Amino acid sequence: MNINIVKPLQCHITHNTESRTMSISLHCLYTHIVLSLILLKFILNLLLDFNQYPIYYIMSNNRTLYQIASEIRKDWKNVNFAAKPYLDAMAQLESVSQNYGWDSGKSIVLYFLGNANAWRGEKAKEIKAELKAMCK
Repeated sequence: MNINIVKPLQCHITHNTESRTMSISLHCLYTHIVLSLILLKFILNLLLDFNQYPIYYIMSNNRTLYQIASEIRKDWKNVNFAAKPYLDAMAQLESVSQNYGWDSGKSIVLYFLGNANAWRGEKAKEIKAELKAMCK
């Protein structure tokens, strides 16, 4: 197969004694390049997210309640007195399906969320959304 550039954006392709001329649209080429750059940016953003957060945090909702409670304590320095007992209970649980004394893990998480209004910020929003999703 021989490829010769005949004119800008026009190629002459010869293959097994058959000769064909093929035109490449500039718009098509530009669109292909733009889509490739968008895909590259998306992949780079994913890689940056993987470096910023642990893999289990991004890929699934399988973190234990005690892992989440530990992260809350790191971010929320002065835990509200009303939320503290529920945060302490969450630190003893793996999932919302377990019980803590007579209380279900789900009720512990919901009571924590009800008393955690003073905890604000981007990390608080992310973790509260994760906890709400676990209770569904």
